[in-house]
Amino acid sequence: MATATTAAAASARTARKEFKPTIRLTGTRGVYKVSSKTYPGAFYTTDIRDRMRPACACPAGQHNFEGCKHVATCWHVRACQEFQAEMDRVRARCALAVRGQGMAALQDCFG
Repeated sequence: MATATTAAAASARTARKEFKPTIRLTGTRGVYKVSSKTYPGAFYTTDIRDRMRPACACPAGQHNFEGCKHVATCWHVRACQEFQAEMDRVRARCALAVRGQGMAALQDCFG
């Protein structure tokens, strides 16, 4: 019994709170401002328009992503790529729903 309680306490101590970044639109498709995990209140401009050479203003991006472990880019770039892919999926769904069905279908698309 004491072992289970101790294991649960150790697990609670080591569990990290999942960070959900804030991604802001800039008005240019593929360029976003992403919140910093390390510095609360700071935002980094991330440009994913060129898939082969994404850019980020974070410290890792300023050093050509040399410090990034296991991947070729920082997590800001990956978060923006996932965000843009989701936006593209929503747009595609809405385009299919709206085609020939009018405003009611568009309202259903956005809840």
